Amino acid sequence: PIVGAGLYVDDDVGGAAATGRGEDIMRYCSCFLVVEHMRRGLSPQEACLEVVRRIYEREGKVSVNLVALDREGRYGAAGIKKGFPYAVGFEGRSLLLEGAYVVEGWSSH
Repeated sequence: PIVGAGLYVDDDVGGAAATGRGEDIMRYCSCFLVVEHMRRGLSPQEACLEVVRRIYEREGKVSVNLVALDREGRYGAAGIKKGFPYAVGFEGRSLLLEGAYVVEGWSSH
């Protein structure tokens, strides 16, 4: 991944990673922006959702998913479209979760 777009970490705040259409992820420096939103006080979930909303408002129905973890151990994820599963592991167990989303879905036709 490209640092700042597909992956970004700041030791003082946390980190974020992305998957989906690379052009859109890069154009918005998505992971950097997620970390900056966390720096301003948003939770990882809120930060991811804020960035995917911004991309959706400008690009429409594109594939972008973000996951983030802050230095306190809080995590979150969001995608433009419903159906982005992610896993979190801690204390010897793992959870499979679904990220927040902006739109329910759309037809590929």
